Amino acid sequence: MRMETFYQQPVRFSKVICKVQKVLRSMQQSAKDEFELNALRYIVNRLTEINFQVQFSSLIDQTGIERSAITVNDIDKIVKVGNEFKAIFELKVRRKLNGYIKVPKSQFNVLRYFSLELNVPVYYLTKLPNGMYHLLELDLLKVYNEEHVTDKYEQLNGRFVKIPISQGLLLDRKELIRELSTILAW
Repeated sequence: MRMETFYQQPVRFSKVICKVQKVLRSMQQSAKDEFELNALRYIVNRLTEINFQVQFSSLIDQTGIERSAITVNDIDKIVKVGNEFKAIFELKVRRKLNGYIKVPKSQFNVLRYFSLELNVPVYYLTKLPNGMYHLLELDLLKVYNEEHVTDKYEQLNGRFVKIPISQGLLLDRKELIRELSTILAW
């Protein structure tokens, strides 16, 4: 489920978030130790941030600016070691890989821009079941196949870049740590 599906109903989304937070706050009352209490607080705070992200996108929708003219992206992780930017990561969780990663064209262009400006590679890191990971370095200069999608949720409409997963690595946790060490070496 993509967050964009909730932009049209931010009040309803907020009510669901509040229900979940209420349960988490009641769990805080019976937390076994400080670590568990802090973990629950952190989750409540993250849900508050997610709620605000949906509200922000809804506010953007209400500005009167034509939706097709607006691009709003977030970048999951920009990693800097010492004084040197090393990599950009987009983090995903999937039950399985479907032969390709579908990236919104606008996001691909934003990633390309920051990659070139910072002179760093961009990776898609996907967490899979059974402790496996898929690490894919995007070739931002390559021309990939594109797909136009029309969806009942207008925010999901548009052009997507299809990047074959065969270009990436399937790794267990230890192998992933080795790859990350290589990527981030200084």
